[in-house]
Amino acid sequence: MNFPKTNMKNTQGPVYYKLFNVFLICGLLLISTSLQPKQNNKEEIISYLKSLGNGSYLFGQVATWVHDENPDMDDESNWLNKVYKHTGLMPKYGVITYDFTDDPFSDEEWNQGVKKMYERGLIPGVYNIFDIPEEGKNAFREVCDIDPIFESGSNPTKSNFYAQMDRMAANLKWLSDQGIPVIYTPFVEQDDNNSKWHAKDGKENA
Repeated sequence: MNFPKTNMKNTQGPVYYKLFNVFLICGLLLISTSLQPKQNNKEEIISYLKSLGNGSYLFGQVATWVHDENPDMDDESNWLNKVYKHTGLMPKYGVITYDFTDDPFSDEEWNQGVKKMYERGLIPGVYNIFDIPEEGKNAFREVCDIDPIFESGSNPTKSNFYAQMDRMAANLKWLSDQGIPVIYTPFVEQDDNNSKWHAKDGKENA
């Protein structure tokens, strides 16, 4: 029996072409799938953030570093006010810096600023910038010899340092008497050895 001859050149071409297209499409689909961003999992993100260190963490919108800005959150220059005007949202954590180097505001103004934040439902944070206790030195440029602070007896460096400690203790006592809890950071920016006297010799001094 004679069978009709098949033209292999004509049949193999289309078959290989179709197979090539199938493999190409599959490959493109695999590449496309691998390039698509994975859906973020909220629990995984929170778990990752908590793994970055020890202790408790606070997540959310923050307004911080009220330094020479008015500590009254209703004032135009206050960071809480600025964040609210730009976002329409009020942060849940605000910080006021008690700056004993420049003293741009009185202790009463700082305390009332913290009190107002608390009464408005915010978690108040309190920072301190202590003036360099060594006489005749610039707080933001020079290294302080802290050894006299721990010496027995009295000396100017020790007196200046503890006067500031007593001053801040009185402020914290007043806030405590008002029933206002705060997150307190006594030596802010311990890693800033460019501009903070208490970090010039390394943060271990603070």
